[in-house]
Amino acid sequence: MNETPPRSGPLRPLLMGIGAGLAAVLVAVGGIFAFGKLFGGPDYGAAPGQLTASDVSGLGDGARIAPLGTLGEASTAFARFLTPSRSVIYALDERGAPRWAAPVPHADAPAEPTALFPDEDAPEQGLPELHGTPVSCAADGAALVCGDVRIDRETGEITPGEGDADETGAEGAGTDGSRPDEEAADPATAAVPLELEEDGTLLGPAGQPYPGVSLDQEGPVRMVGPVEDVQESEDAGRTGTGPWAVSDGTVLAVVSPEEVLWQRGLDAASAAVTGLGSLTAQPGWALEDDVLVLGAADAVRGLDAATGEVLWTLEVPGLTSFTVSGGQLRTVADGVFTVFGFDASTGEEQARAQPPEPGQEGGGAVLGPGREAFENATFELPPTCAAFGLHYSTEYLGEEDDGTFTGQGEFRDGTAQGSGADSYGSVVIDEVRPTRLGESPATAVSFSCFGGGAYAYPSVGIYDAGLTLLDSVEVWGDPAEGQRQDLQASAMEPAMADLGAMGPVLTFNLRGLDLYGDDSCHACGKSGSADLAYRWDGERMVHADTVFHTPSGDVRMPSQESVQAFVDAVGAGDDEAASAHATQRVMDSLEEVLGDGTAADPPTVRSVHFEGNTVGACEPVSSNATPAGMGESAFSLDEYRFHSGETLSGQPTAWEEEVRAGDVVCGVSMPDGPADEYHLYLLMRGQADGGFEVYEAGRMFG
Repeated sequence: MNETPPRSGPLRPLLMGIGAGLAAVLVAVGGIFAFGKLFGGPDYGAAPGQLTASDVSGLGDGARIAPLGTLGEASTAFARFLTPSRSVIYALDERGAPRWAAPVPHADAPAEPTALFPDEDAPEQGLPELHGTPVSCAADGAALVCGDVRIDRETGEITPGEGDADETGAEGAGTDGSRPDEEAADPATAAVPLELEEDGTLLGPAGQPYPGVSLDQEGPVRMVGPVEDVQESEDAGRTGTGPWAVSDGTVLAVVSPEEVLWQRGLDAASAAVTGLGSLTAQPGWALEDDVLVLGAADAVRGLDAATGEVLWTLEVPGLTSFTVSGGQLRTVADGVFTVFGFDASTGEEQARAQPPEPGQEGGGAVLGPGREAFENATFELPPTCAAFGLHYSTEYLGEEDDGTFTGQGEFRDGTAQGSGADSYGSVVIDEVRPTRLGESPATAVSFSCFGGGAYAYPSVGIYDAGLTLLDSVEVWGDPAEGQRQDLQASAMEPAMADLGAMGPVLTFNLRGLDLYGDDSCHACGKSGSADLAYRWDGERMVHADTVFHTPSGDVRMPSQESVQAFVDAVGAGDDEAASAHATQRVMDSLEEVLGDGTAADPPTVRSVHFEGNTVGACEPVSSNATPAGMGESAFSLDEYRFHSGETLSGQPTAWEEEVRAGDVVCGVSMPDGPADEYHLYLLMRGQADGGFEVYEAGRMFG
């Protein structure tokens, strides 16, 4: 066994930076790349030359670049960044500079996030968390299909509900299809013709054990290296000449088909930055032309696969993650996304990443102001946040207006304090994301708005370079007061996290959403969360997408138009169209007579529940419909109140099917009925793509 040490010494501990985010700035860094191999093509034996560097701090803290998977010829034109609750898909030009970005929510997010690198020291190291499972992506003509969204490849425009959901992950098509606590699928590992025994013994292509190699079965074992598919017989499968690299996150071994070339311990820093030893991340390493590309603390290195000798070192201060794709090395470090080309190799053993430089040809546009500009300044707040956090007594309790309400907050060290009778209230700056809206610098800022009691609510403000409020997003506003309310769910006190500002796209995650089966008290745990996305239309942020994460799976609210179309189809007798959105039991009940049937033309379920009726509010069923002890499947209250203020009043008909967390209820109005009160409702199973299946058409008796 050859264990030649690297001439530059062992791999150093990793300093995990937390900056990474999305992008508006790109810049070509010239003068450092040269000529590649003698006959052209990537040269993995020397440090790659830098092509572009982009400020991507708008994505948020803890973002990592991750393999996107096999997309055929499209794979080099896109990159995936993982943030705690979503992937962000970048479209790249031929040099690797960003063209647009599109957010894709993770699937099946749990109530609480899980560590991306789940070891005992992760919280102390500040390592990122992963909330949910990254979905698979596949190329489909002029679009990328990622889970349940379709992304236009030219513009980045997202169309929810037109994707091809794949809960298990398409083979070779995405990051993984596992739950957060399961091992992520890794196409590279699956392709390598090596096997691992239950005792940790590594077997070669011919079934022979490699002496001295013992791998930890409790962690994910990853493999990478050249393979070829053999299809002459059913028994033939993967083969190749090697070499192959194998690691469990603590041991790194490189083997040929016959022997161990070398092995050594892998330090935690290198494992973390490479993505080895993680249950939920694929490694970004590569083994190309007998060169192993591996991460280290503040650096990426190329190692001779035959000897382990360090061939080159590329210093990237603050490095958090990297990938190798299509002859490019892509890194993320301290909020900067840098692309290097192996076909633009310097030919040197040592190189260093250069930061973006505003003003250079190819980019250099300035982003909006950062946190330091807001923490000790006076500026206008989102209106509902200002009223609730700084002027609660006058705006909500009806006390005499003292004339101090200006909508502004005077911040000191990131906190604006109320005054006078409202001195107990405050507004706190949470996350700050510099970005650009078109050609103009802008910044998204999230706030926690405390009225002084037991409640606090989040808001987002969009500001220009002069700290002028351009627009606000306050999902908990009161529609009766003319305030926007884009969240179709009940939430006593939602918590906002993972704010992202990606050019014209704004995203965030809300936790603490109230679902059926949750205890209804304010301090009780809530089982729902949601990812929301907005797009700048030139004047304001327009709501683009919401996906709810529930214990029963992901749900997008069916559009009011689609549910109304179902109601109209039933009312018109078009049962063929209606049956696509209802259970057979519901369809069989439509001609049931209501009442004693003595009338000449007795009412039926169809005539009462559907003919001429109008669909109103829809939302995930909240805890105020939860029976005491969960022993019955019916509303437990005389009144069900929707998040938007409408009510279902009266005693419900018995529900014949158990309601589960994540089910959707829609209020239905009869002709000339009150606008804010329903006596009819539809219960349905929502789907991740916005589809639905009605399983109960019920009514509330007075």
